[in-house]
Amino acid sequence: MHVKNITVIKPDGTELLKDISFTAGDGDKIAVIGEEGNGKSTLLKIIYGDESVMKNFNISGTVDLMGRIPQMLPQHLPFEWNGSSVTEFILKDKPIDNIVPDDYNRLSYVYEKAYELGINSALIEKEDNMGVLSGGEKVMLQLLKIAISPYSLLLLDEPTNDLDTKSLEFLGNFISSEINPVIFISHDETLLSETALSVLHLEQVNMKTRRRFTFFEGKYDDYISTRLKGYEKSVVLARKEKAEYLKKKERLNDIMNSVHHAQNSISRKDPAGGRLLKKKMHAIKSMEKRFEKEGYSKVDHPEESIDIFFPPVSISPEKRITDGTPEIKAGEKLLVESSDLIIRGKDKIVITGDNGTGKSLLISELYSLIRDRKDINIGFMPQNYMNVLKSYDSAVDYLITDGTKDDITRSRELLGSMKFTREETENPPGNLSDGQKAKLFILKFIKDSKDVLLLDEPTRNFSPLSAPVIRNILYSFEGTVISVSHDRLFISGISDLPEGRIFKISDNVLREVFIKENEK
Repeated sequence: MHVKNITVIKPDGTELLKDISFTAGDGDKIAVIGEEGNGKSTLLKIIYGDESVMKNFNISGTVDLMGRIPQMLPQHLPFEWNGSSVTEFILKDKPIDNIVPDDYNRLSYVYEKAYELGINSALIEKEDNMGVLSGGEKVMLQLLKIAISPYSLLLLDEPTNDLDTKSLEFLGNFISSEINPVIFISHDETLLSETALSVLHLEQVNMKTRRRFTFFEGKYDDYISTRLKGYEKSVVLARKEKAEYLKKKERLNDIMNSVHHAQNSISRKDPAGGRLLKKKMHAIKSMEKRFEKEGYSKVDHPEESIDIFFPPVSISPEKRITDGTPEIKAGEKLLVESSDLIIRGKDKIVITGDNGTGKSLLISELYSLIRDRKDINIGFMPQNYMNVLKSYDSAVDYLITDGTKDDITRSRELLGSMKFTREETENPPGNLSDGQKAKLFILKFIKDSKDVLLLDEPTRNFSPLSAPVIRNILYSFEGTVISVSHDRLFISGISDLPEGRIFKISDNVLREVFIKENEK
């Protein structure tokens, strides 16, 4: 299939995508990466033929599927399926359809495909409605539904955001074994490293004023390495050009000053010489204009570049943050037994486990137990950012503490360090992408000098290019980190820290686990 010169203009007239072109054939695994808001999902919907995108955007260019039948796994299960049973979801094309007796004859094929994919048949037999299943269960069932349908092109729109480690491994195996072309968006770097055979990178450069794309034929890790080397080389060349430019400009200024001095000192008795100097000065000024116009190369700073870290904190390594963890229930159902886990001032704790085991409830309960303490300064990042951000008028409003001129200036500087544009700074938080909302929390923690952080999946909404920077910011933080995470690289990095410890909830118990070298 061929994508040729796709350009997308949003309803407000701004450019979202510009001249995107690439091809895909059997066996291709193309990862689409880039910061939030760069048009990744829109591009997949255009390839799929989503009517809502076609109606709401001005689109030029062509998509030639060459007879391929596309199937798409969206970011979220469409809400109209929430009230359907698992069997209804698998056997129906639309929620409003009726199941006729012959449809049940397809179930044997469904079980056969589930076995091939490694999906436990117990999932198909669940009596729960789709809306209450975990993120991993929904993705598995959606992929199973695709697998029993005719298709020859697979489009996956960020299916990894709500997946636990087990589900991520399942998805990786599914992508790797697919013989048809797969074009997928993901924030999970481990999945990208293990499955992507090509990379399509969508960027906004020059403070988000220009759109560009890069198509790289090769593995994700090779692309990141090549991109970094290319950036470093461009920085060296730009510095060299600037140095040569400044030398030439200095010589031109010397000549101009010399001619100007001669004009001032020439005798009125020599009008011919004066005319010659005037012509010479005119020629020099024309040369200066050309010189200024040509200038020198300027480097497009990577969109995801973040130059910020936590300030030092003075919390004692012996300070007790918790004396144990509370019992967690969902109604009458026990999710996590209480524990005697003691967390101290410099500890870096990650809590992991399958979806539905109570991780988010546990970290929320821990926050409610210690939030009012006066001897520590606590920052909390919930899974649903808008629970906190909905009461603020703008991004800068969320960061402002006392409203003084210095406070407002500092808040704007911090937003600039995370590459927020002026418009994004003034926008209500609800208009921002999830990645930008997550950045707001990190900036607030830095600005308010928090010394204890409770974080519910802190890296889940960062692009694979921003996530490494955010992980390093958290690794270097001198205070306490208590985090829920499925990010395999984040978990591995915490386990490498002297004060890092990994815990897993399984069978209703919080247990410490140790990561082997070959699992990192």
